[in-house]
Amino acid sequence: MKIRQIIYVIFAIALSACHDDFAPKKREFQRIELPKKTYTVFKTPCNYQFEIPQYAVVVPDTADKKAEPCWYNIEYPQYRATLHLSYKNVGDSPKKLMEMINDQRTLVYKHSVKADEITEGAFKTNNGNVGIIYELFGNTATWYQFYLTDQKKHFIRAALYFNTQTDADSVEPVFKFLRADAEHLIQSINWNK
Repeated sequence: MKIRQIIYVIFAIALSACHDDFAPKKREFQRIELPKKTYTVFKTPCNYQFEIPQYAVVVPDTADKKAEPCWYNIEYPQYRATLHLSYKNVGDSPKKLMEMINDQRTLVYKHSVKADEITEGAFKTNNGNVGIIYELFGNTATWYQFYLTDQKKHFIRAALYFNTQTDADSVEPVFKFLRADAEHLIQSINWNK
């Protein structure tokens, strides 16, 4: 008799543990807070200056062994992204300027192994600088690169990287937000000499 009573008790406990009010959780996405854009001028000790947003930090590039004194990283800590800027003074050498432009293009197209598509868009800024913006689509390490020059002696190349492995769908709002900052930087670059 005792075994039968134990079985009834276990069965009663099991039945009382079940609830009919179970509902699956709603599918949700991470909420990304994007701050209002306010820019300040960052003056380099080199031959150029530009505007950065208040949520970015500019640091000299010390991670790259080949880094030169006028190379900077614009870090976006809350988005784990970095815009790498490389500046070159090409003097008055059209040949050296063409070499820099060709090097930039080569660096971009190294990503064609993983990129589904690479688009190029030429631009001219209000202060006379020219360049090309490259957008890379697909499973690439960088989605946005550009170069900018005054066509005389100054040349800057830049590449936006996320510091973690990303999924295009999940970081697209942040990418668009940071791309707007890069485009603002392009328009705000001025040469000191």
